[in-house]
Amino acid sequence: MRTPTRRHFIALASAGAVAGCGGQGGFSVVDPDHAGAGVGADVGAGVQQLLVATTRTADPAPIAYGAGRAKTLDFARLAISIPPNHAVGQIERSRGSRADPARHFALTGAETLPDLEALVTAARAASTPGQEAVVFVHGYNNGFAKAAYRHAQVAWDYELKGPQIHFSWSSAANPFEYTYDRDSVLIARDALATLLRRLLREDGLRVSLVGHSMGGLLIMETLRQIALSGGRALLDRLSATTLISPDIDMDL
Repeated sequence: MRTPTRRHFIALASAGAVAGCGGQGGFSVVDPDHAGAGVGADVGAGVQQLLVATTRTADPAPIAYGAGRAKTLDFARLAISIPPNHAVGQIERSRGSRADPARHFALTGAETLPDLEALVTAARAASTPGQEAVVFVHGYNNGFAKAAYRHAQVAWDYELKGPQIHFSWSSAANPFEYTYDRDSVLIARDALATLLRRLLREDGLRVSLVGHSMGGLLIMETLRQIALSGGRALLDRLSATTLISPDIDMDL
């Protein structure tokens, strides 16, 4: 495989974002009938790890978050299986809550993390010299599972080996709730700033940002907020910022 470039990444991520306009729904989990096959082994499936920081309110099992706006950040770690027949740019979803890892994306592992320090420790453990930690911020009209699957797909397709940190803000996951989503982005600025400040202060951890749609607006607003509060030198430590189809007026 040729060595990827940032241009290739933008093209691939853009294709993924366009392909990701389908339905919502929660995670599918491995069907017990297929669990004995061994995810990542006999069936040939891969597993993409995600670290999660979210401003969504907690939702029931196995681990999920809803559309409500939490007052504090929550943290988690997810393992998402990628089927061996996976096509670049696609998310092969099960039609129900159970999935066959030989054919579908599925949630194969999940745990909550106690705090931001635990997430940073996990990111350091998953990083090797030369790799970048990617903070991915999803766009408008995205439920928690849909956005996490998209991040896993993009990271897997582009072979991003560094730690993947998924920032999930409280989208209503409803195309008729644009105002709710836009206000949720503004509410989430402080939380994303807290995450970025901590990551950028961690010696030896290279950080890049990727935002799609309204996630691009959230990134821009957060970087502006950090800069205005005296953090311009800290922002110089960012490796890159990529905005894909940002929901930002040209005048702004």
